[in-house]
Amino acid sequence: MKHASAGLILFFLLVVAMPAGADEVDDGLPATVSEQVRTQTREMIRVGVPADEALAMTRSMAQQGYSDAAMRQAQHQMIAACEEGLPHEPLSNKLQEGLAKQVPPENVVNAMQTVRERYRYSYRFARQITADKTQQKALGQAQAQALAAGLQTRDMTRIQDQVRQRIRSQTCDNCPQLATESALAARDMARLGVASPNVAEVVDEALEIGYDSPRMHRMRHQFQERAQYEDPQGLAHRYANAFRYGQDPAADNAGGSQGNRGGGNGDSDGGSGNGGGNGNGGRP
Repeated sequence: MKHASAGLILFFLLVVAMPAGADEVDDGLPATVSEQVRTQTREMIRVGVPADEALAMTRSMAQQGYSDAAMRQAQHQMIAACEEGLPHEPLSNKLQEGLAKQVPPENVVNAMQTVRERYRYSYRFARQITADKTQQKALGQAQAQALAAGLQTRDMTRIQDQVRQRIRSQTCDNCPQLATESALAARDMARLGVASPNVAEVVDEALEIGYDSPRMHRMRHQFQERAQYEDPQGLAHRYANAFRYGQDPAADNAGGSQGNRGGGNGDSDGGSGNGGGNGNGGRP
């Protein structure tokens, strides 16, 4: 009996003596990782980053020789995004891209911050347009992708202002969907190499003449189809000119007068080709 009691006491003492922080983070990270980095890893998990993702991200940085400061800066970007109600996945993807390409840690952290700022800007507008979380996500992502593809913030703001005008004048049946389709049109034109001011001009003019979301969707896919046979920049000029003259360049019969050669297949969704990836090219 005395031996049993002594064993229980020894077990109790061992449990009490175990480090208070012994958990999945301690088990999942190399011994070389500092306590500060471990603490921030726990914070990432607390604010919503899945544990396996937070641990894998931290391990990968440690394995590639990131300094303690660089690891904490990258983690801070993830934590801040979650606290701001932004998706963390785009930042995680940017980190993984930088790690795969062996980009210097400072540049990776800066790229993560840029991505976070894009999403913060995009979600701010999305939350003004709709309270629906699903619609916010679709609109925020579409705008962030347009910015990543090369659309300048001032030109996105121009499109946003036109959407706001449509809302004020109550001339859109589904305003969040119209805003999303407008952002997708801007994204796809930017990915095709159309200059940012010209992208904004086309989408702005389409909104001004009263495009609804189905017509914006139609124009987006038709533009992609025609861009396979025509110079996208010149095509954007022709679309903008057509709008200014009160014509609809995406209409079935809009081929000849505005120089939309090869536009006969207009509304086809086939082969629309968004050009894979997120439009960031080779940037970290």
